[in-house]
Amino acid sequence: MTEVKKYLRPKPLVLITLEGWGVARAHSANAITEANPEYFKFLISHYPALTLLASGESVGALLSETVGTELGHLAIGLGRPVINYCSLVDQDIASGNFSKLCETEFANIRDGSVHLIGLISTVQVEASLHHLQSLLKSLKESLPLDTKIFLHAILDGRDMSAKGGRHLLEDIEKELKTCNGTIASITGRLYGLDSHEHKARLEKTVTTMVEGKGNTSISALQAVSDNYQKKIFDEELPPTAITSSGDTPVALISKEDTVIFFNFNPISIRPLARSLIQQFSATESHPQCISLVPYDDPEIKPLCILRSQSNFLGECISEAGFRQIRISDSEGYVSITSFLNGGNDVSVSGEDRHLISLSGETEYSTRPELGTTDIAKETVKIIEENKYDFMAVNFSALDRVGHMSNITLAKDVVLAIDRALRKIIEAVLQANGVAVIVGSHGLAEQLISINGEKFSPHTINPVPFILVGKPFAGYSLGFPEAVGGDLSLITPVGSLIDVAPTILKLLKLSIPSVMTGKSFFDELTLL
Repeated sequence: MTEVKKYLRPKPLVLITLEGWGVARAHSANAITEANPEYFKFLISHYPALTLLASGESVGALLSETVGTELGHLAIGLGRPVINYCSLVDQDIASGNFSKLCETEFANIRDGSVHLIGLISTVQVEASLHHLQSLLKSLKESLPLDTKIFLHAILDGRDMSAKGGRHLLEDIEKELKTCNGTIASITGRLYGLDSHEHKARLEKTVTTMVEGKGNTSISALQAVSDNYQKKIFDEELPPTAITSSGDTPVALISKEDTVIFFNFNPISIRPLARSLIQQFSATESHPQCISLVPYDDPEIKPLCILRSQSNFLGECISEAGFRQIRISDSEGYVSITSFLNGGNDVSVSGEDRHLISLSGETEYSTRPELGTTDIAKETVKIIEENKYDFMAVNFSALDRVGHMSNITLAKDVVLAIDRALRKIIEAVLQANGVAVIVGSHGLAEQLISINGEKFSPHTINPVPFILVGKPFAGYSLGFPEAVGGDLSLITPVGSLIDVAPTILKLLKLSIPSVMTGKSFFDELTLL
C-alpha cells in the first residue's frame, strides 16, 4: 500500500460507533469472531484498519478496568482524556476542601430527614463508595444527632458481578448505623440509572422512594435474597421499599427533606433526579436537592464545581458552519448525543437528532437485532438526501445483548450490524463520502471469564478503527496491517481520543489546542 495522494473534503463524513465491539483473538466465547462478519472483514482487508485503546489513562479512565459506554463516547467526542470527576472529588476529600464544602452546604439543610441516592459499586464508573463514606462522615459531623439519614441504594450488576450487591449492602448497613442511618429502598440500575429515560422505569423508582408503592421487603438483604431465588440479580432488581413492622415504609421522601445524589457521573443519574423533582410538581415545593458534581439542572445544587467540557467534536463542526445529524435508537441515543457532546444535553447550532423508535419493544431475547436494521435504513435515506456534512450513527444492540452473556444472541447481533454496515458503506461510497468505523468499548469479544462463568462487564480490550472511502481504498496509514483481516494480530497505535482530531483533519478543519489526541494524518497526506 502507498500513501493517500489526493483528497477532497467529503460530504458526508459518517462516524459509525459500535458499542460492545472489541478486538480479541478468536475463541469460543468471542461472539464477534464466532459470528464471522464477512463484510466487516472485507473492510479491514481493503481499507486502512487499526486498533485503538479504549480504556486506561489515555482515555481518562481512573483505573485500567474502568470502562463504560459514557467513557468511550466522551473520549471520542472530546479528543482528549475525559475529565476524571472521581479523581477531582477524591482530591477535594484528601485536601480537606470537601469537608469545608459540606459544612457550608449542610448548614442550610432543612429540619427534615436526609436521603442519599446513588449507585453502590466497587467499580468507579458511576459512583464511589469512598465518596459515600465521606458524605456520611460529613453529615454526622455537621448535623444534629437526631437527624435521620436514609439511603436509597441502586445496585450495579453491570460493571461489577451480577450478585456483588449483597456483600456491599452488608458493609454499608454497618456504616449507616454509626450515623443514625438506614436503608430505605433499593433498586437495580436498570430502573435507577436509566439514561435512556424510559418513563415507566423511572416512575417505578420514584414512586417507591416517595410513596412506598410497588415491591416491599423487611430489609434490603432480604429483598436481594428473594430476588436472587427468582433469578433476578442486581441490575434488574425491581424498586423495593424497605418496611418496618406493619408494612410501613421505613422512610419516604417528602418536600421538607433534603436529597443528596452522590453519583459523580451526572449523565446516568440525571433522569432520575429530574423525575424525582417532577414528582413534586403538584406541590408548592420539592425537596432540597444537592449533587456531588453539577448535574446541569438549576434545581440541583452541586457540592464540587468542575471544569467545562468545551471544544468537543460537534462544537468544532458547528463553528465551521457545517450541518450535522446524530442517529440512533433509544438505547444508544444518549451515547450519540449527550455523551458525544462532552456530556452536554443541548444540541449545538446546526445539529439535528434522529431517534429511531423501538415501538415499545425492549425484549432483546426475542429480537436481539432490535433497531439495527431501522438505523441502517434511515441512515441510507439521510445520506441520499445530501443535507449533512457530518453524520454520527450509533449501534448499541451488541452492548445490550452482551450484558446478557448470551453468545448465540450476540452472534445474531454481530451479523445484523454487519449487514447494516454494508448498506451504509455502499451509500457513503456512492455519495463520495467517507466513513469512520470505531468501537466505543469492548464486551462481545469476551462473554465467558477465564474460570468458565458468564462474563458481562465491559472489557479493557482494544477496539477497531476503519477508515472507508474511495480515496483510501488499497492505501495504508503507515501502520502495520491486519494479516487475514485479523485485527487482534496488530498492536494499538492510538486511543479513542485520536478519533476527533482525525475526523477534523478529514473535514479539513483546524484542531483545537485542548484536543491532545493526534490525527492519523499529517499535513502532507491530505492534499
